[in-house]
Amino acid sequence: MAKNYVADGATLDFHNAGSTVIESGAPIAVGSKVMVALGDIAPGAIGTLSSGGVWKLPKATAADITLCADVYLDSTGKIVAASGEGTTHAGVAWSSAGNGATEVEVKIG
Repeated sequence: MAKNYVADGATLDFHNAGSTVIESGAPIAVGSKVMVALGDIAPGAIGTLSSGGVWKLPKATAADITLCADVYLDSTGKIVAASGEGTTHAGVAWSSAGNGATEVEVKIG
């Protein structure tokens, strides 16, 4: 193996610098990427985030999301259909989810 190989990039060690627990399965914006916590991460602790895969994520109830549309994480931790101030590109909708749905499948990355 090459001497400069670091990792396969599937996960990232992440320090929770906040004051609340990051719950397992929560989508987290890290810079310009959205990743998903693989376990609870206590304040001040280091935990693991996933950088890929398809996840059921919380969706803004009023958002109407179509299959394979680009989706975004808003500042409240919910998936929305449109980019805007305070949003981070989360990936692609892996399912449709209409107005009233509380979750949507998202291929992150």
